[in-house]
Amino acid sequence: ALCSLLMASLTGRKVTIPLSSAPGSLKGLPQKLTLQLNSLNSAGVERCVGQLREKINELCGSHDSTAGLIYRGHPLADDQSLEDLFSHLHGNNSPPRVIVFNDQQQGTTPFRFFPTKEGKTLTIDVRLDPRIAWGYTTRPDDDPVTQTVRHARAMAPELTGYLLRWQGHTTTAEAADDETVIGAAEVEEDEEEEVLIEVNAREVASVPVHRYTNLASDLHLAVVGGVHGNELTGMEGAQCIHEYLSDSANCRLAQAILASATVTVIPCINTVGLAAGARCSPTLHSKVLRSKAPSSSGGGHRVVVGDHQHGSFFPPRAWQDPNRGWVTNRTLVKELLERTLFTPGSAPSMVVWNHDWAIPNGSVIARGAPKELYEMPMRQIFAKHYPSLTGFGKAYEHVITRASDEAEQMDENSAAEEGRARAKDWKYMPDALQALYHHADYTIESYCAGDAVELHFEATLFLLARHSGVSANTEELLAECAEATKRFMAKRRAGKGGTRRRVISPSPLGPT
Repeated sequence: ALCSLLMASLTGRKVTIPLSSAPGSLKGLPQKLTLQLNSLNSAGVERCVGQLREKINELCGSHDSTAGLIYRGHPLADDQSLEDLFSHLHGNNSPPRVIVFNDQQQGTTPFRFFPTKEGKTLTIDVRLDPRIAWGYTTRPDDDPVTQTVRHARAMAPELTGYLLRWQGHTTTAEAADDETVIGAAEVEEDEEEEVLIEVNAREVASVPVHRYTNLASDLHLAVVGGVHGNELTGMEGAQCIHEYLSDSANCRLAQAILASATVTVIPCINTVGLAAGARCSPTLHSKVLRSKAPSSSGGGHRVVVGDHQHGSFFPPRAWQDPNRGWVTNRTLVKELLERTLFTPGSAPSMVVWNHDWAIPNGSVIARGAPKELYEMPMRQIFAKHYPSLTGFGKAYEHVITRASDEAEQMDENSAAEEGRARAKDWKYMPDALQALYHHADYTIESYCAGDAVELHFEATLFLLARHSGVSANTEELLAECAEATKRFMAKRRAGKGGTRRRVISPSPLGPT
């Protein structure tokens, strides 16, 4: 309770802001949307309309769009307080809505037309017409409606032309192309409304961690999927490994692996990115917009980002690519890795990262392990799923070996110091972690998110078996992994009604 009171004092209370987006105006926004935002920002300062406008612009898929905001017939200024405007709406079942439109012309015209259930609504931004300052002065006893009528009379010659075009002398489609006309259809009574609540990203970052503990062994192996939240194929492959190990009573290889090592499986470590369908991860202490109602498909609450923010080019504000660097990495993914796997003075002996979207071909990237453990077997497994030659006759490089860790040859203190220095220089997170902890490390990447769950499963299973010391030569182990993959996938399909689920990740660049 004390923590709740403290958080409330830092963020203020929730302000409910009902929005109605002019049809076709702002890409990526539902027509009816309600935001529940904190009245104070992270610095404890009262939030204003300008920050609401920034939030809407961020959600909008078009980088050129600027959110125009009209409330109760008046344009909203950036310095108006959100709490002063909207705090009285709490509990109102049918509140007036803020009209959101594409103000790309940045208000070059004072006229804005909007469709409503009652008819067509005209809003006049009196700040944009200098004639209102003379000729028609505002009388002290005028009510707002009378003031608007007086201002409209001052602009009557131009206004008449706009009204004629709106009322039918020009078609709606033609009028909608004019900068002075916004909207083309009215909001239906039964239009489903989206309600988004601003919450701390940590509230969404619940990560299932499956640990199969062997108290008799110091060997610790790990499998991690979903570093990028939109790489579904790798997540599914890691989930299959968890399901296989959990059925160890019926799986000989699972028994042999767990008899020799503790195994940790994290099918998706970037659960916020998964909920948003986004590649990147929120940074520490950042906030996200979470759907009020769980997804109808049973996937929990959605996290909503702009259409253009699912990929890596334009991530949401305060989000980072969690696979980039380590020293400068501030993501929730890094924090979760530090809590579950890479604790001070402790790290797994071997980690397999399951990724998608390798270009120009699927591959496994190996770090800190002898080539004889993986090189030939990985080539054989990948050859089952991908061609060996390009269209130009050049061999595809399905196995990539990073430079071996020279720090292993030093004493413990020197190696740690060298590892910290080298970690700053690595572009990718696994490279930096391997420089720090000197473990065997593999990144499995399927090509362009192809349907490669079986590839992820078979390659990861082989690496777990090899590093746990399963007694078999390479050819025997390859054959056993292939047979285990075949049996497991057939059993899994039978459990799902005999259908084969096709898992393909979206583009890392976002929607195309």
